[in-house]
Amino acid sequence: WGGTNWPSAKVIWKGCGIAMFDICSQTLNYTGASLAGPTIFAIVYSSVTVWTAFFSQILLGRAMNVWQWISVLVVFGGLTLTTIDSAKVGGDVVHGLLLVVVGSIMHALTYVMLEAIMTV
Repeated sequence: WGGTNWPSAKVIWKGCGIAMFDICSQTLNYTGASLAGPTIFAIVYSSVTVWTAFFSQILLGRAMNVWQWISVLVVFGGLTLTTIDSAKVGGDVVHGLLLVVVGSIMHALTYVMLEAIMTV
């Protein structure tokens, strides 16, 4: 396609690796949802935004002011309180909860890794 600039092979392979990482995160999320129940899944999966902000700060050096961090902590606290209240919905809540937490963290890392290769 004459004149179109394609990314380098290295960037394409990184993107493929990130896609595989995201497939693993989604597998953990939906396996956890089947164990913990839909309520806990929805609440914990909402934390992806919180984790993305956290990892963007650490891994990409994105600056957030104090009010933004307070907002992240308020959202995280609200998610935690709501999850505690819904703890008896699924069949194996603890195992499912752990899977969804790890899957959500991995999904947030997917966003951060994609931003890292897109801004290089």
